[in-house]
Amino acid sequence: MRTLIDDLVSKWPGFVLVAIGFGCAGKAGSDPSTPGTAVGTFAVHGTRVEDTCGDAPVTWDFSVKLSRESTTLYWIQGGTPVASHKLSSGGYEFTSTAVHDLRPANKALELAACSVTRDDQSSVTLAVDETTFTGTLEYAYVPVTGADCRDQTVEFGGTYGALPCKQRFSLDAQKSSAK
Repeated sequence: MRTLIDDLVSKWPGFVLVAIGFGCAGKAGSDPSTPGTAVGTFAVHGTRVEDTCGDAPVTWDFSVKLSRESTTLYWIQGGTPVASHKLSSGGYEFTSTAVHDLRPANKALELAACSVTRDDQSSVTLAVDETTFTGTLEYAYVPVTGADCRDQTVEFGGTYGALPCKQRFSLDAQKSSAK
């Protein structure tokens, strides 16, 4: 059985946080897809901390580019960069929200369409030398008002353990490139 993350990656390329960062980009420079000055590309290792959705992988590896413009840090990964201003704690918090249509209405089975809102939240703390970062990444899935998503749960042959649900990962990252 495919995992929920595998399913989402196949349906929505750029699965990780930035892929749905619509409207979150900061000032556009000469290239709006890579604002500011590059901090570098990071190899990120995620470890599952919590999963009420039912099938998140225990570990997960991906790459992300970070760039900076003044006190704004950008998370860049295949879509619109997501911006975060430096917090008083010294870290950064990235948030984004998007609605994903999982299934159209099925009149024969008398099921309304199934769409879920996915809220993403990531907290990152860069090391002083900016060669590593640690943090967390959380995905929360909530059916939109009026959606009928019961067939998307494992009980009815779907991939979700329950809806609404969330998945949380701890993150450890090492700079793999200066670009």
